[in-house]
Amino acid sequence: MITYEDISHIGLEVTDLDQAERFYVEALGLKLLHRDQGELGHGRLILENGSGQLLILETVEQLSPRSRFCGPDESNVPDPGQGVRFKGGHLAISVKSVEEYDEIYPKLEKYGCYLEGDIRAGRRAAGEKSVYFYDPSGNRLQLIILPATTRGDGR
Repeated sequence: MITYEDISHIGLEVTDLDQAERFYVEALGLKLLHRDQGELGHGRLILENGSGQLLILETVEQLSPRSRFCGPDESNVPDPGQGVRFKGGHLAISVKSVEEYDEIYPKLEKYGCYLEGDIRAGRRAAGEKSVYFYDPSGNRLQLIILPATTRGDGR
């Protein structure tokens, strides 16, 4: 059996590279490693989180159908009625402390994110906080702080 330690990287589509850079660096605190023309020639960012995992953002004119996700309520999205969204998919961004969560949360609205809320609020453990939201391009994300007992890493 092969054991995986981390995810090396994930790639997302964005519609405005400058806006994406401001949001992911200033609001979510990722480190900008590289900016170039990207695979499609419209611009790409390579960002890094605190554990060394990479987020690659590639500029597109509009999100492709494979990038359009939503929660269980298809009307609780930034653009209801604007095409098919697939249920459930999202990128979870875990922070290590309530203080970090509370620092990032108010920045979500400031940067134009659509807040979906916490669809599992009633089932969360004590000390766990979460919100599902859409970044300025429309990618579905989750900000979450998990109590140490559920992270599985002993912290």
